[in-house]
Amino acid sequence: MRSIKEIRRENLRELAKKAGGLMAMSKLIGQGNHSYVYHIAGKTPIKEIGDSLARRIEKKLSLPINWLDYAHFEEKKETPSVDLLREFISSINNENQQLTK
Repeated sequence: MRSIKEIRRENLRELAKKAGGLMAMSKLIGQGNHSYVYHIAGKTPIKEIGDSLARRIEKKLSLPINWLDYAHFEEKKETPSVDLLREFISSINNENQQLTK
């Protein structure tokens, strides 16, 4: 189960994608220091999105209060058939390696 901070980060990342990236999101939320947005929503975040920051972002983006706290974007999960196919290919590769020894 994902934590509320992970959900907030995922929501902000998806909103940033729709806005044109993290730099554009930085401008939308009135954050002059662009690196701060990278610190909270970049590939390797070093800061969390706490309650007060979440509420400020929601206010700047005209989102309902607590909007960031709930998952709004579907997780991208692979179907079981893809996993089974990978296992099958891996087993064939292993068999081929053993045959060539």
